[in-house]
Amino acid sequence: MSVSRRERLAADLALGLTCYLLPSPWRVGDVRLIALGRLFLWPGWDSLEDDQRVRVAAFLSLRPDALGEQRSLESVLRLVLAEETSFVVEPSDAAEPFWQRRYLPRPGKPLEQRLDEWLVGLRELRVYRPGIPGVEPPGEGEVTLETWSGVGARIPVAHLPDDPRSPVVAEAPARERVRVDVARLSALAARLDASGELSVDYGQTVIDGFLPRLRSGTGKAMPDAIDAGKLSLLVAPTGVGKSVFARLLALDLAQQGLPVALVVPDVASVWKETLQLESATQAVGLALSVAPLHSWRGLPKHLAAHLEHAPNEDPTGMKMLERLGYACLLRAYVTEGRIVYGKEPCEQLHQSRLKGKSRRVACPFALRCGRFSAFEQATVADIVVLNHHTLLAARMPFPVEMMDGGPGPKSVMELVLRRCGAVLIDEVDAFQKVVVDRLTRSVTLSSPQGRISAFYALSAHIDQQRGANQPQEESFQPARDALLNIVRQSEGVAEAVQTGSLEWPRQGMTWREGYDAWLCQKLFADAPGAHERLRALYDAKSLRDFPEWEPVRELLSPPGLRPEEELDDVKLRMEEAFDRLALPISSAERTQLINRLLLRGALVSLDRSLANLRRRLPALEQQDISLASQLRDDLLGFLPWLPSPCGALGQRLQGYRLEGGQEDKRVLSSKILTGDPHGAVAELGGLVSEALSGTGRPILALSATGRFIGAPGADVLGTVWAYVEDTARNVTLRSAAVTTRISGISQRRERRRATEALTRELWQTMLKQHLASAKHDPGLRGRCRVLLVTGSYDETRWVGQALRNEAGHRLTVKQVGRDNHEEELGRQEIERFGAEPEPAVLVAPLSVVARGLNILKVDGSGESALSSIFVVVRPLPPTHSAEQMLRHVSYNARLMPPEWQGAMETLEAERRNAWRRVERVKRSHAAFSRMDAELRRELVCDTLVELVQLAGRGRRGGTPVALYLVDEAFHDTAADWRELVRELLEWWESQGALDEMERYHGAFVHALANYAQWGARGWR
Repeated sequence: MSVSRRERLAADLALGLTCYLLPSPWRVGDVRLIALGRLFLWPGWDSLEDDQRVRVAAFLSLRPDALGEQRSLESVLRLVLAEETSFVVEPSDAAEPFWQRRYLPRPGKPLEQRLDEWLVGLRELRVYRPGIPGVEPPGEGEVTLETWSGVGARIPVAHLPDDPRSPVVAEAPARERVRVDVARLSALAARLDASGELSVDYGQTVIDGFLPRLRSGTGKAMPDAIDAGKLSLLVAPTGVGKSVFARLLALDLAQQGLPVALVVPDVASVWKETLQLESATQAVGLALSVAPLHSWRGLPKHLAAHLEHAPNEDPTGMKMLERLGYACLLRAYVTEGRIVYGKEPCEQLHQSRLKGKSRRVACPFALRCGRFSAFEQATVADIVVLNHHTLLAARMPFPVEMMDGGPGPKSVMELVLRRCGAVLIDEVDAFQKVVVDRLTRSVTLSSPQGRISAFYALSAHIDQQRGANQPQEESFQPARDALLNIVRQSEGVAEAVQTGSLEWPRQGMTWREGYDAWLCQKLFADAPGAHERLRALYDAKSLRDFPEWEPVRELLSPPGLRPEEELDDVKLRMEEAFDRLALPISSAERTQLINRLLLRGALVSLDRSLANLRRRLPALEQQDISLASQLRDDLLGFLPWLPSPCGALGQRLQGYRLEGGQEDKRVLSSKILTGDPHGAVAELGGLVSEALSGTGRPILALSATGRFIGAPGADVLGTVWAYVEDTARNVTLRSAAVTTRISGISQRRERRRATEALTRELWQTMLKQHLASAKHDPGLRGRCRVLLVTGSYDETRWVGQALRNEAGHRLTVKQVGRDNHEEELGRQEIERFGAEPEPAVLVAPLSVVARGLNILKVDGSGESALSSIFVVVRPLPPTHSAEQMLRHVSYNARLMPPEWQGAMETLEAERRNAWRRVERVKRSHAAFSRMDAELRRELVCDTLVELVQLAGRGRRGGTPVALYLVDEAFHDTAADWRELVRELLEWWESQGALDEMERYHGAFVHALANYAQWGARGWR
């Protein structure tokens, strides 16, 4: 392995920073604390001086990929230390492990001076994703542009816009904190309310209702400032005014000259919040600009939905249409093909050049195009409103400069953290889920039926580029070879399973180490060093320590799947080898053993090939091949920057899934688990902001369920800045007496039959009488409406149709759908369900209705129109998924870090714990009833978070709500939910967390206790 100059400088910096920050003696293994971004483990991190933190953050922001993963970090450090240019390794026993060897800086300049020089050098070598170059206009005539899809355009040189200057961004100054000034907020609320033009009463909602109930995280009076450098949580029940408070605070900070970012869950929320903010600024004459920011790719679709289902804030839909509607200026010059609205070739244009060559170019009209106008507005707006995905994943579609002339932000996250002095994130637990999704990316390896994989497409694109531009062979050929090698291997695995030559695990998802524990037990009876022996079977080196296994190694090395005609011979020879070894296994176990060893070899080879490709992709990106950037994101998991790119494991974990039935062509895909999502969120205001903007920022994160102890998907590990205690006791949790089960049925036809049968049974045994009673209950006047929650759009359709068949025209039944049928409501229309005549039932998927919707009575009281919610299908997250594994490992690594024993020892303890958790997931049974107890408890907690959010739909305005658990799977004797809830309450009590859970979720926790009949055990 060769080391680039950039990697060498970064290695020197990592070694030097270790000497700069930690006490001597310094060991090579200590370097991992800094290089792998696990600084939160170190008790001294929070007390560092600002200049020390700045140096560390600058190093991490410039760190090459190779230094963020333990294996490649070790390779780089070995080579750099062997050169003894800047550091010297102390003499030691040759058998001493590499990580334990001690080293010293060479005598010379002061260490701080050297660190700063290395940082300057690393900045000069920084690799930016290349921006798309502009058009090269000839002296006269026309510019010819074309796309690979057949669109051609000719633009007269005189029509090309003048070379526009990139937008300039002013950086917000560093602040230790931002004030939350109640007097200022009260005065602003009074002005807003006095205008008489707004639908929200800010004084009543925030000043009189929300703020007096707000307490600091320690239970004292409301805090008066939000500190920079950390994530501050605001936890409060649904419907108490969190979002209105965030809007008022954003307006107040912006009118003081502090740019603010307001981050909301989705595009519809971005537009709604933008309209409300602009209405507020206009009502009181505030000269503030508001920019709605989200992906430009789906803009036509979102505009169409907005016009079709215009919200109250924009009843004609024209405000957003005038603001974000656009026309493609390139279309006027098209000579071949056709540009379709919404599918404009903004990033697919190539300019024809001499001798038949072409190069990729940016659209010459990009900075005059309405499609990107929101991004330009965001560089100067007082308030930027954007959705979760955009903050985490979007890149700037054009170059941006800083005030000092330096290069500007490449990503939206960097833009927000550099120019906004405060960031407010609504529904932060949903935001954390997006981070997990971004870090568990999936990519198809083999080609699906009738299509080609991204790997094959990229290799074909390389061939096209090579023919057109004759690029340097050394940058293209190794990458092309790596791509075709992956295609060949993955197609081989898929075909071997298809033909029955290889058996794939039943749970679908597996890993290279998926059967390691079983293999070690069968091969080596779990003897000491069994795992090392297993890995040695796939190495090229002969087995000196256990030569009797050499025949097996020769059949497995080099790892990879043999052609089918050779596979049978390999299996036969392995049987003979095992006979000679006299392993105490049955004939069936021997067959299984051979299959699993061969499968492991195939996955080891794929792992190595994918790692090799990752190293090759940056060279393709530098050659302006966009497919390489997309594939790199899929292989690495894309966020603009991560403090700890490989998390507690110290490496990326590559999972594999085989999909497709026996009759279909099997398709092999890879799922990449990477990073530390809980750390990335918790450190957003600290290390992330320091790395991307040079300073910490105040981040206020709001949610009803942002602190839910034991729920890896929802529990955000920031500091509770303030909370509103949930003292209401207005939630009831009950079981519905049905005998039909849906959860656990995977076959579509059977699941449909079960869903329809359950709906009929629910109507006859309970729902019919429930609605009749509610209609005549004076306490539920205006609320005789029920929500039935399913797990998918298909189930929603099945339940809706079955219920209409049972109830006839006596009952209004609406379902949320995407087909625009008469009985369907679109997502944008759900809040209008409160106007449906009583009694009425709404059927909807959990993912659509759990959050952010206000289904209110039409009398203006602000009360929920829903009195009851029936959970038709047990809503368990998928088990044995990559997301579950990453959540489990990342959450527990942050929640329960090892005690500090020194940098190397602490890192190794954390890594051992993390791998134990990986093994826990791998070994756990996939069936919920037989799952590992800790993993099952975490799934229960994540499910309860969704039920808390669901209950919030019925608690608006302080109204009571009843939740009914319908699916018979809730009452399965093997995993009865009453018993599971009882065990959870006892676990919270044993962890000292019950009082905190009662404080934040009192209504729901008491409902759980009553449901599980746990009150008899002495809890108040």
